Amino acid sequence: MTWVGIPTHNTRPLYNQLENEIYPDVSCGPTSCAMILESKGIEGFTPDKISQLLLDKYQSTGTTTSDLKYAMTEIGLTTRVFQNSSTNTLLRLQRLVDKDNPAIVQLNMGNNYHFVVLDEIVAMPNKELLFKIRDPAKGVHYGLKQSDFESLWQHGDLLVTKPRN
Repeated sequence: MTWVGIPTHNTRPLYNQLENEIYPDVSCGPTSCAMILESKGIEGFTPDKISQLLLDKYQSTGTTTSDLKYAMTEIGLTTRVFQNSSTNTLLRLQRLVDKDNPAIVQLNMGNNYHFVVLDEIVAMPNKELLFKIRDPAKGVHYGLKQSDFESLWQHGDLLVTKPRN
């Protein structure tokens, strides 16, 4: 599976999971959580601090969407998880994700799954959708064309947050 990330301008917080002290190779979930928290103005929660909350939940492949929901709830956010399902559609994503409410999505990378932050979905001049991503594995921002995003996401898990009132 080959896809090309399109460079995008993004000033949102970015972390590289390989700089984490706790399970850096499989800490994409906690790193994604830290990026979302900082985007929402909630400071003081580094990827390692979130990993600390999840130490008893780590598996050899990392964390699950349910684990991330637990951590975000402990920190004070209301979260909602949509498990891998054919009802996880692009239309649902467009309704739930916007520049003020990024989400964590699980991508199928072939031999493993990987969490990234989906910041926004925008229409390009040719009317195709562009999915703006923050990727903790590389510590970079990029965009994916709709066809590339769909082939990686495959209606996978989705975690959205709303601050508690």
